[in-house]
Amino acid sequence: MAGLSVGAAQPRSRRGLGPDVTASAPRLVVLTGADPDLPPPNLAALEEGAAISVVTPGEHLELVATADVVFVWDTTFPDVDGVLRDATGASWIHVAAAGLDAVLSPRLRHLTATVTTAAGIQDEDIAEFVVAAALFHVKEFELAARQQEERLWREISVRRLAGSTCLVIGCGGIGRATARKLRALGVHVRGAGRTARTDDPDFDRVASSAEMTSELRWADLVVVAAPLTARTAGIVDAAALAAMKSDAHLVNVARGGCVVEADLVDAVQRGVIGGATLDVTVDEPLGPDSPLWAVPGIRVNPHSSANTPDLLDAFRDRFVDDFHRWKTGTLAGKTVADHVQEIWGRLGESNPRPSHYE
Repeated sequence: MAGLSVGAAQPRSRRGLGPDVTASAPRLVVLTGADPDLPPPNLAALEEGAAISVVTPGEHLELVATADVVFVWDTTFPDVDGVLRDATGASWIHVAAAGLDAVLSPRLRHLTATVTTAAGIQDEDIAEFVVAAALFHVKEFELAARQQEERLWREISVRRLAGSTCLVIGCGGIGRATARKLRALGVHVRGAGRTARTDDPDFDRVASSAEMTSELRWADLVVVAAPLTARTAGIVDAAALAAMKSDAHLVNVARGGCVVEADLVDAVQRGVIGGATLDVTVDEPLGPDSPLWAVPGIRVNPHSSANTPDLLDAFRDRFVDDFHRWKTGTLAGKTVADHVQEIWGRLGESNPRPSHYE
C-alpha cells in the first residue's frame, strides 16, 4: 500500500544501563516449544553476541517485555500476537516463515519494531511442488495408482502439460518461481496481481484483480500463491470456481483461508471444476472429520511442499545473517504497523484475522 515506510532497524539501548550499553549483549528472546515436532533452533553462533532466552508456552513470557529482539521460531505458539503485544522494547521481530498472517494482528499496531521473515527460502521448492501437482493431474497418476491396487491393466487417456494455460494468483516470489518453471515446460502463464502489465519478465502478462474472472475462464490450471490478507481471504469462492473451466485444476500453496473450502468441496463434487490439490488448509492439522479428505478429486498435502532436510537450517541461517545486519544498523524492513495495515487494512481489534482464516 502507498505510504509504507522502509527503514533500517537499529539496536536500542537497554534502559537504565548508561550511554555505552549498545556495546553490551542485546536481549534475544526465542519463542518456541508449541510444536513438539519442531526442535529449537541452534543459535550457538550468536551466544557471544546476544543474551539468549528461550520462551516456551506458559513459561517466562515476561521476558518478551524486556527483549531487544524477538525471534518467532514456532509460528504455532499459542496466542502469539497476544504475547508479542508486550514486545514494546524490541526494535526487531523475525518470523521463521514466509508469511506473517499467523503471527501479526491488528492488536499489534502500537509496535514500532522492524519485521523480517524467511520469505524467498522456499520459493523454488514450492514451485516444484506445483509442477509435480500439475503433472500428477494431467497424467492421471491417481487413476493409475488405483488400477495398480486393483491389478487392472487398462490404458489411460492423459493430457499434455505443454501448451496448456495457467493463471497464478499472486505475483510474489513463490508465484514467480512457479511461473518460470511452468513456462520452461511450455505452459502459457499469466499472473493476477494488483496492477495490470504486459512487460513482466516472468509472466506472459499480469492481469489486475478486476480482470480475474475472465482470466479464470482462460486457465486450465489455477495456482493460488498470494499472501493471506483482507483482500485475498476467500478470493477463491463459489463465484470464482463457477468461472473456471469444468476440467480446471486448482492448486493452493498460499494459505488455506484464500479458498472457501465448503465452496471448493461443493464445486468438485458437482463437477464444476476438475479437481484440486491443497498444500494448505484453513485448519492445520486438518481434522479427521473434514470433508476435504473424502472428496474424490481433492488431494490434500500436509503443508509440506517445501519441507526439505535443510529447511530448518536455512531458516536459522537467515536469522543469524539478519542478526548481524541488525547489530550493524543495516537491516531494512517494514514496521509491524506497516505490515498490519498491509494485511488487514482498516480492520479493527474485534476482527484480528481475515475472514475464513479461523
